[in-house]
Amino acid sequence: MSSPKSPVRVAELPNRGRSIIATDLIKPGQIILTDSPLLLYPSSLSSLSSFCSHCFRALPSEPLPCSSCHVALFCSVRCLSFSHPSLLCLSLPSLTSLPSVPPELLFLLSAYSLPSSSLVEISSLHSDSALLSNEQAQNLHSQLGSLIPSNLIPATYFSLETTALLLAKENVNSFCIMNPIESESSTIASGIRASGIYMLASRFNHDCLPNACRFDYFDDPNRENNTDIIIRALHEIPEGKEVCVSYFRVNKGYKERQSKLMEIYGFKCECERCRHEMERMEGGGNGDDFQHAEFFERFMCEKDNCGGTMAPLPPSNEGIVSDVLECNVCGIRVVSS
Repeated sequence: MSSPKSPVRVAELPNRGRSIIATDLIKPGQIILTDSPLLLYPSSLSSLSSFCSHCFRALPSEPLPCSSCHVALFCSVRCLSFSHPSLLCLSLPSLTSLPSVPPELLFLLSAYSLPSSSLVEISSLHSDSALLSNEQAQNLHSQLGSLIPSNLIPATYFSLETTALLLAKENVNSFCIMNPIESESSTIASGIRASGIYMLASRFNHDCLPNACRFDYFDDPNRENNTDIIIRALHEIPEGKEVCVSYFRVNKGYKERQSKLMEIYGFKCECERCRHEMERMEGGGNGDDFQHAEFFERFMCEKDNCGGTMAPLPPSNEGIVSDVLECNVCGIRVVSS
């Protein structure tokens, strides 16, 4: 990430751990990072009937079935040629007969389909094993053993310890790929079509008032690398400043944010916004954040039931900052006032 063209570098910060730091002045809307997935996998079995098992675009009216499992579907000959994780493919006929399939099992089947070098990469990510129960890891590992024929089990690294490690890494580092907002279907759990492991993007720390946000364009028919995610600056970021994203939509209240961060990621947020809201509650207030109202006026999408973050489009080749803001959830574009 610290190549000459990169506007950021990785550094260790006190009480923050591995962090992303601006190496130069970053302009509003500037692309900070473009990252391709190391691994993409379906969120549920039901998503397989709606989305391509390679690029996860919405399927056309006549999709192409996988010639091996006959369960996964693809949107094009190109995606069919790339196929999908081999152990997941092998297990899908059996999985479709089960009353329920945990998403973690779909992840593990996909992860164990990777070469060992990729598993080493995943194991280098941050995680907190205390967030995962030993019983859950043991149950999932047993299910894996019953699904994968013994001659196909990657014996050199297939173990309960590896399974537990992978689950811990996935729990705090995976990115959810949401359904198209205009066509969310109740048949796909929580509006999530897939999840992905993005090695570089996972290094950004959280802030409840982020200075950057993530964009993806999975449904863009003209984008060849549609599974890439892009991190763009919301506003000017000075050299030496940490670049942070929000791990969820920024319109959530203090108590909900703290609960989610502790439950999923295992930490209490002490960012400026959280400190201010906590002080208001301790003083007898309700925690509403009036001090940072300008942030929400500038960067919150006004579309009903969206909750997305608005960032300027990338600057022109001449470095001119765009006055057009784009929502990272619904995709709406508006001219800033």
